[in-house]
Amino acid sequence: MHRYVILFLILATMISGLLPNVTDITTASADRLGRGINLGNALEAEQEGWWGVTLQEEYFRLVKAAGFDHVRVPIAWSHHTDHHPPYQIDETFFQRIDWVLEQSHSNGLKVVIDAHHYHALNSNPAGEKNRFLAIWRQIAERYHDRGPWLYFELLNEPQEAFNADPETWNSLLAEALSVIRASNPTRKVILGSVHGYDLNTLPLLRLPSDPNLIITFHYYGPIEFTHQNAHWIYPSPPLGQTWHPDDPALNGENWSWGTTLQWVANGLQVTYQYGYAGLYMHSFPIQGPALLRVKADRNATGMEVNCKSPDGDTFFVGSSFDLIAHQARLLTVPVACHNAGDIIIMSSQPQTLVFLDLTLIEDGKERPLLTTAAERARSTMAWVADWARSRGLEVYLGEFGAYSGDPSGNGPVDLASRIAWTRMIRAEAERQGMSWAYWEFGSGFGLYDINQNRWRAALLQAVIPSETRIYLPLTQR
Repeated sequence: MHRYVILFLILATMISGLLPNVTDITTASADRLGRGINLGNALEAEQEGWWGVTLQEEYFRLVKAAGFDHVRVPIAWSHHTDHHPPYQIDETFFQRIDWVLEQSHSNGLKVVIDAHHYHALNSNPAGEKNRFLAIWRQIAERYHDRGPWLYFELLNEPQEAFNADPETWNSLLAEALSVIRASNPTRKVILGSVHGYDLNTLPLLRLPSDPNLIITFHYYGPIEFTHQNAHWIYPSPPLGQTWHPDDPALNGENWSWGTTLQWVANGLQVTYQYGYAGLYMHSFPIQGPALLRVKADRNATGMEVNCKSPDGDTFFVGSSFDLIAHQARLLTVPVACHNAGDIIIMSSQPQTLVFLDLTLIEDGKERPLLTTAAERARSTMAWVADWARSRGLEVYLGEFGAYSGDPSGNGPVDLASRIAWTRMIRAEAERQGMSWAYWEFGSGFGLYDINQNRWRAALLQAVIPSETRIYLPLTQR
């Protein structure tokens, strides 16, 4: 039997100097997921334990006691499913998932189960379609009598072939949903868009008419901070990056080429190293007619504003323009850029200038492209929420987190920065009424140190900010 001690965590004041002034909003309710954590690096491995995490009964009690409302459980069903009809899922593995559901429900946790790391489906949708549908048919039939505390998530981060043809994903998700609805007519089903749940591709989704759908996305921006020393990314972002809410930032991922960017006192200095290099901001889509306000510190000629489609595959050539020093230029964003996710400001020749203002104006609302780290997070969450609300959809932020720089979770990335970033994203998601799940429990991003059997208290405080009773096992007997 475990013996427990109650620890009260009151740590917010220790890090208040780095954190924005926000109001914490609890999103849990009878029909919402609320606050969650991913039990990652366990059941999505080829064999549980190969990536350092084997789920324990104790983990579910700890998660509930810490104040979480649900767990998201990444599952690689494809590793445990026959490759020939009828594509049977291994019964022993199924029983392991039964156990996960029992542990979650008995501890008062809702649970999301997904199809994770289905690489063969991403690379060959036509060849794997029947197997994918058979997997979901078996899952749906086995768990059809579970209560509304169980949620299904169709496919984690569709990509590869789905990126090249998003309609392939739209067609497959409709078929998979139909399979599930045959035995689970009202169960909540979670789904997202292509390019790995990139929020910029949400407009590419074609959703069936179904009142029990939840839209999901994942957020790890800026990637150069959240994935420092991450071995699964090539090239891996180098160590040494910090994050503060008041840092200057582009309002989107920096995908520029042939340029050198440097923040200076009055704006963003851009050196175009050769002709048709580009300042490329991978931001959320423009929904319709828009203007771009541009101002620089010096004269500039041969400039162009261009864009790419939400799937990133189609390049649209926009309009050419010149700049007069310190005079704002108001440009019409080309019609081809409507519903596009990216803005690219190119130069036909090598030159250096400081952009004093880059602002998109859409429906009278201004979206600064030169902003702060905090405002970038705030505007991103607001855009997703507005997009979903306009369609009557609930939103789930299924993953967010900042890697420690080491698989143990005790890496060298600046902890104060990780705390500030984590709290900012969590708070902004809640401000917009989103349920969320932190990535993840006990590995390189982990809130819990599975080797020391204890929470990383300051990081946990950023995720669950209220006074929280946490029960820690002291002895076993």
